[in-house]
Amino acid sequence: MSLTTIPLQQETRDRLRQIANKSETWDEVLNRLFEHEVTRQNTQVFFSADTLSLGEALEEIEKW
Repeated sequence: MSLTTIPLQQETRDRLRQIANKSETWDEVLNRLFEHEVTRQNTQVFFSADTLSLGEALEEIEKW
């Protein structure tokens, strides 16, 4: 595994610390946030009346 350094403003780092669990690494925090955002975006797409019916959304969910 390769590591990288991402420069953050102090305020951003402090905000991340507020949502991190005590023993969680920064990698785990960022991956959790990423997964949460992807899930939120997928939910918006699946349940948008303009894109899918409820039946179509349920079919898509079953594919996961």
